[in-house]
Amino acid sequence: MLTEKSIQIPIYDFKVEVCVFSDVKEAREKYSEYMEDGFLACTLEHRGCSKCKLIIPCNDYPSVVHELEHVKNLVWKAKGYKPQEDNDEPDAYLMGWLFEQVDKIIRKHLATQC
Repeated sequence: MLTEKSIQIPIYDFKVEVCVFSDVKEAREKYSEYMEDGFLACTLEHRGCSKCKLIIPCNDYPSVVHELEHVKNLVWKAKGYKPQEDNDEPDAYLMGWLFEQVDKIIRKHLATQC
């Protein structure tokens, strides 16, 4: 089962297309051009526009957090922001917000499986 939903990051005007999957085989079939064998998740940059695609499992939060780090970096790249060594608050707030939004999608995905 796949669940697809978009998240708009209002303050940065950036869109994240989220795909949550239960079965990695199904995700690899649908996204075969992106997901190689051995990959459990991936983040794809849409060059030239402020959006990306996030393909993540519903049951592996370490992979989710790993991919959200890539999303955060793509947001910064699109906005021309350089993270600061002495002030990582923007990074921390964005990661927290992203995780909260993606977790809601994962929980809804899991609830529909029952």
